[in-house]
Amino acid sequence: MTILGMTIYQIFAFFIIYSVIGWFLEVTFHAVVVGVITNRGFLNGPLCPLYGFGMLLLIGTLNMIPTTESEEPSAIIVFLGGLILATFAELIAGWILDRIFHLRWWDYSDKPFNFRGYICLEFSLIWGIGAIIVMKVAHPVVSHLSTDLIPTRIGWIIMVVLYLATFVDLVVTVATINGFNKKLKELDSISKALREPTDALSRTVAENAMKTQGAIEETRLQATLAKAEFRDKAVSIQQMSKQEVFEATKDALQQSTQKTKDAFQETTQRTKDVLQHSTQKTKDVLQHSTQMTMSVLSESKDELIEKYESISKSLTESKFFGAGRLMRAFPYMKHRDYKETVQALLDRVSKK
Repeated sequence: MTILGMTIYQIFAFFIIYSVIGWFLEVTFHAVVVGVITNRGFLNGPLCPLYGFGMLLLIGTLNMIPTTESEEPSAIIVFLGGLILATFAELIAGWILDRIFHLRWWDYSDKPFNFRGYICLEFSLIWGIGAIIVMKVAHPVVSHLSTDLIPTRIGWIIMVVLYLATFVDLVVTVATINGFNKKLKELDSISKALREPTDALSRTVAENAMKTQGAIEETRLQATLAKAEFRDKAVSIQQMSKQEVFEATKDALQQSTQKTKDAFQETTQRTKDVLQHSTQKTKDVLQHSTQMTMSVLSESKDELIEKYESISKSLTESKFFGAGRLMRAFPYMKHRDYKETVQALLDRVSKK
């Protein structure tokens, strides 16, 4: 039985082999570019499943292209196939991991011609060039080693062991990420508890400033209206007799003076009320903030800081396993819900 020109045995063998090759390429690339040797895989073991899936797609697609027995797909076809299929696999893998774990493991947002940070033109071209090298140089050797040199029976035994180990590794990795997310939530809650008093005071000061400004603007508006009314009456006065002008001017001045006095008293009282309310509210917020800081989770500020540091240390100290290894493997990871917290942890990891 064959699927896309490959037997079941070849599919399982190629997936493992190219996942391991991909892991070596990732480690080598990171060592050359960044100068640090680290496990670049999503799993703890030396496998990058994305490369295994990508190569199966490429091999299967090329097998479906009609050619004679002596012909092989041209370099341009292999290039385009690698570019399109590997980019597609990277896009789907990045999107699925983001949706499941709320973590973006790689991000190409700073590179030109990227799509939502999941893929970019630069790496798509690299996948295309890499496909030519692998298919023309590596794949004939891999195919020969996996199907001709190793007996199928022994090969199946080896693969059963490897796939069982990979499954256990996957379970452990998923548990690690779930634990990582729980600790991120706890760190975020502690950060909010520590910031809450300051944030509440800032909100109160801003609200009071806006209310005071509103009272001042209302005073200006009333004064402007009074001036306009007085001006309108002055225009009508020009058409009256001297006695009428005298009486009208007297009445207008009295009314304008009284309105200005009333407006001033009303505005003064309102401003006084606003200031009193603002002062009382600020006092209440300060009291509430102080009480909250002292009582939240029945812990003091120093205890919260100590707890935050303890959790952060537990997440970042491990270099070979757990969340610490993942942050070293993916130094540009971003979390959908706890972006600032993850960035703070990545900064700690980069300094070690």
